[in-house]
Amino acid sequence: MLEYAEKHFNDHAKDLGGGTLMKSIRKKRTSAEKEIISKEEMLSFCKNGLIPTSHVHIHDNENVHLACSLFKYIKDELKEDNSLTTLQNYIKSGIERLELRDEIFCQLIRQTRHCPEMPILVQVWTVLCLCTAAFSPSKTLHKYLLSYVKQSCSDSIIGKHALQCHKHLTVPRATARKYPPSTSEIMSTQNLSPLVCKVFFMDGKTKAVSVMPCDTTTEVLENVARRIGLKSVEGWALYEVTSEIERYIRSHEYVCDILASWELSDKQSSQPSKYETVSKKGPKLALGGSDAKIMLRKRVFRHIHDIPNDPVEYRLLYAEAVCKVIRDEFPISDKVALQLAGLQAQVLYSDYQEGKDSRYKEPDQFLCKRIASQYTHNWSRGVSNAHKHYGKGKSELEAMVWYLTCVKQFPMYGCTLFPIAHKGMWSHTSDAMLAINMDGIKFVKARDKSVLHAFKYSEIETITIDPNDNYVTLELKNEVDCQQRCFMFETNQKEDIGHLIASYSPSHASWLKPEYESLKKKTKMTDEEKLKLYEELVRCRRALADSRLMRPVEGANKGFLRQSIRRLTMSKMERLRSSTLGVGQQFDVSFWSYGKSNLKQSLTVLDPALEEHAVKMYNAILIYSGLEEQGKDEHVDMVSLIQSLVQRCLENDQLCNEFFLQLVKQTTDHPEPNSQVNRRSWQLMAVACSCVLPTNSRVQKYLQCHLRKCSLDATSEEGKYARFCHKCLSRSLEQKRRKFPPSIKEVEYIIDRKPIFEKVYFLNGEKRSIEFDSAATVGEIIKTVKTKIGMRSDAECFALYEVIGTSERNMAVDERLSDMLSKWERLGRGFSTKEQKLVFKKRLFIHPYINPLDPMECDLVFHQLTEDIFEKKIPLTIEDAVQLCALKIQSEMDDIKPPEIDYSAVIRILPREMRNHVLCEDIAIAHKSVMELTPNQAVLAFIEHLKRWPLFGASVFEVSQNYTSSLPKSLLLAINQKGVTLLEANTFNVLASYDYSEVVHSSPAIKSIMIVVGHVAKGLKYMFSTNQAFEIAHLIKDYIHELQARFLIASPRNVDNSLVMNRTSAVFFDDFSPTESTLQTLV
Repeated sequence: MLEYAEKHFNDHAKDLGGGTLMKSIRKKRTSAEKEIISKEEMLSFCKNGLIPTSHVHIHDNENVHLACSLFKYIKDELKEDNSLTTLQNYIKSGIERLELRDEIFCQLIRQTRHCPEMPILVQVWTVLCLCTAAFSPSKTLHKYLLSYVKQSCSDSIIGKHALQCHKHLTVPRATARKYPPSTSEIMSTQNLSPLVCKVFFMDGKTKAVSVMPCDTTTEVLENVARRIGLKSVEGWALYEVTSEIERYIRSHEYVCDILASWELSDKQSSQPSKYETVSKKGPKLALGGSDAKIMLRKRVFRHIHDIPNDPVEYRLLYAEAVCKVIRDEFPISDKVALQLAGLQAQVLYSDYQEGKDSRYKEPDQFLCKRIASQYTHNWSRGVSNAHKHYGKGKSELEAMVWYLTCVKQFPMYGCTLFPIAHKGMWSHTSDAMLAINMDGIKFVKARDKSVLHAFKYSEIETITIDPNDNYVTLELKNEVDCQQRCFMFETNQKEDIGHLIASYSPSHASWLKPEYESLKKKTKMTDEEKLKLYEELVRCRRALADSRLMRPVEGANKGFLRQSIRRLTMSKMERLRSSTLGVGQQFDVSFWSYGKSNLKQSLTVLDPALEEHAVKMYNAILIYSGLEEQGKDEHVDMVSLIQSLVQRCLENDQLCNEFFLQLVKQTTDHPEPNSQVNRRSWQLMAVACSCVLPTNSRVQKYLQCHLRKCSLDATSEEGKYARFCHKCLSRSLEQKRRKFPPSIKEVEYIIDRKPIFEKVYFLNGEKRSIEFDSAATVGEIIKTVKTKIGMRSDAECFALYEVIGTSERNMAVDERLSDMLSKWERLGRGFSTKEQKLVFKKRLFIHPYINPLDPMECDLVFHQLTEDIFEKKIPLTIEDAVQLCALKIQSEMDDIKPPEIDYSAVIRILPREMRNHVLCEDIAIAHKSVMELTPNQAVLAFIEHLKRWPLFGASVFEVSQNYTSSLPKSLLLAINQKGVTLLEANTFNVLASYDYSEVVHSSPAIKSIMIVVGHVAKGLKYMFSTNQAFEIAHLIKDYIHELQARFLIASPRNVDNSLVMNRTSAVFFDDFSPTESTLQTLV
């Protein structure tokens, strides 16, 4: 350890003590006169528990302060009443902060060396045992810590603790623990005894097993198999079963983490309870059993028809089959259920005995609730007779074989069922389950377990698990004979579904691959390519220096003697590096590389007014990375600090170039690439690359070269951030410049290298979380939404709407979603209580309006039309209302049983004024005429019925006018494929109608719009008052562009150029092109 301390420890000044006067006198000493503690003394027991700084080098000031606070715990706080909570927080710090782990181990080593107090020595070794179980030291410290522990294994007092630490340090582990140790684990470590946990079986029996702090599920599973005599654990797994969840425990998970989570959730099972065993030497207390338990179950069924040779495994399979029968997981009839119940009774009670009818008083232990709840039979007597008839003459093993052989005949045997809620237009939305087995995936009815769809893994193109929401998407291959290509469903067990699919078909488990695995092939470079990239970096620096963009450091040429002496003392490698990476004497290596101190001047040549801002920006980088502390009067939130930096870059291009060069400097040649300080510098780089771009081409090229160079390391945090930054930079180069700095939400996602998530709402009441990056546009999001909801990619004329309160706005396809989030955040700062959301719906209705082969498009249009009916945007007669209500009910018939139909509820889709005129009896009669339709056919019939209106699909706006007396003051303005139509407000009678070839001008203002028909100068002019003027103008323009693209409207041949007026209004301007068919306003 002394060798490690000499290499990696900080210098600690010796505290000479004394009174206030002596301390004041000693303050006058220079730093050179301060006495430094030797490394041997820094590795010896400290009585006062105070240290001036951390033992090992830590770059993050916050972690340094925390390290000093943690050191106090070992000496002063072990004897307090809340020592258990303090100890858990101590270990939690090491779990959550990677940079503190080596420091914690060094503190514990120091307090165990030459410790004069035996109780403290034992307690510190206990803490060391818990820490080595929770997390591992770095590779640098590992061998020294292991050597120190080995030396202590022979000690008579703490030898057993050292042996336990040695075991923890030599056990291979994939990850650190998730939670600090539970109270039971701490007590067991203090007593040097293992934890005892109950493992339950499907037949209700239990077995107590010993659990060590480093034991994963794999070790515990093998221990259980050894205890019960199970020959092979292939296909078997442990499950965590509570009142809320039933989940599969991954093989790499620590069982002690599960026990700790029970304690955090205040589960009674986290406390030891009574355990009954026939062995006198067995444990009397064990964890688990009341409200949380660990259960052994068969998870993967690969060869369901093979009979296992292991009798223990056969009994376990039989117990699981009984449990699934009682859970009603198989399509069992009453007769078969009684036969199985008779065999089960034979296994339980052996041969039938007269007068023992009390055994059958509880039929729930033999039959599922679906059958046992039928009061038409005496099930107790039925089970008794079945036992007498079907169990006669069979041994226990024979009855098991008969039972299991019968169950294996069901197609659902070997399947794992998951409750799901299908999303989209499907006839089995609320009555479906997902069944997964070795052959593929099945959709089954929850009521009778009949198979709705069955797909082999070879027929499935992709299976996608939403990382943010509980959605799973299954996409079929094109050659599969199924009308629906995409199935999306919601489930609370998406993780278990994903891992089970991965066990059966690893090729479909793309979400389990590490993010760098697919990049290894792409980023694998030869040494020659690496050398070229290195040389390119040097050329970029020279180009920057020669361009006079960089500002030389003041005093760079001074101190010739000092520089000469320094060159003489340099190693050969340092001189080579300085000569290659440095650019002349004005820009040496330190100019381009990481630094801890503030800049005295900017890196680039700036205007004098911007010089101070540049220095402050660099200081902000140091504050965010943890190298500098904020002033006493400054309490700036870190995210706000990032936003202010990006805002300055958006406002000034020179500061933007300066900021990127500062970030490249701070992420170049960092002494500890995986430290928290370097990580935070890369976080700033990620935000900058996602939001802004350097305007100078040389700075941009230097930035790209720097990111490519740092991306070569595929596994380190620096390499991962560099690849992420390079991707963000490439995406930013594709899009136009953004308007606002990033929102808090966007910053939080970027610094974690995660895509941004935002919910998109649909008019059918559903919503989806869509992931996108900072450069994503509305056009890209529309394509993503279509893919995510299973809509055909060729579905046309859908748009994304920004809804704030009661107003909605169609978003342009080139608009950036990140700017929208920033705008929402600014509105929220004004204490706005208006709801803000994105809505996906059809914008333009152009014949043939919908694709009947796309069920998702039909479903969305169906609900959009339903909403238009409610908002009185479609004219209806009483007969229309009755027929539409009947079709609406039939579209939901799979969720409603005929006796449960409430015809009064469906009237809610109608306008409030019409509801009293529509009778439920008329709806019931109309419903009988459409009951033969499937839900899908009912939806299509609903849409076809509304197509009878000549203006089907029109967007209707309420407007008012005082411009002419020939029109009423309040009227409706309808815009559809045919053109612009004026309607009476209540009757929907047509007042005037104009094709798009006649509409030559539309000028929107904030609360009004002018539409000119016929001729710009001499034609009819309409002036309407409305709050949706811009939406109307955009809609007219979009219809014209779409119809022109489809050649559905002709372009005028003769246009008087004198009529083209170029306006410079800030609200609108007219743009004319001879290839366009009409004049229109671009807003």
